[in-house]
Amino acid sequence: MGAISLLSNRLAGFGEGMLEDLTFRQWFLLTMISRMDPGEKNVREVAEFVGTSRQNVRKMIVPLERGGYLETSRSKRDARSLDVRLTPKAERFLSEKTPLVEREARRLFSGLSDGEMDALVAVLKRVMECVDAYDSEEAEGETASR
Repeated sequence: MGAISLLSNRLAGFGEGMLEDLTFRQWFLLTMISRMDPGEKNVREVAEFVGTSRQNVRKMIVPLERGGYLETSRSKRDARSLDVRLTPKAERFLSEKTPLVEREARRLFSGLSDGEMDALVAVLKRVMECVDAYDSEEAEGETASR
């Protein structure tokens, strides 16, 4: 478990060295929002797409909105829901920084063969499946205890 935390911190540091104003997680959130279908996107939909909780997305939205990267508004579809939109500032930032991050990521992993990268991706997908299964078990346990 410690190795995963160390790797996560090192990779975040790698990304943050290129991103100036944003953390790697903030850049990732903006990137994922930009890859979603056009149109209204609410916090719940963003969280599902990214694979995190609504609470985590809400926490990340606040500084991004303050920095002018996101705009939020009450949903026209459901007044209880908060819609999220990238601003032109976010779109410019992504168009400038994403090619740099992608190029540096290729450079970072250039020491791995294609087979090693495929194996790494397969293992990471399997780890995500284990986390999802754990989360589902936890949610079922919380529901049963109510």
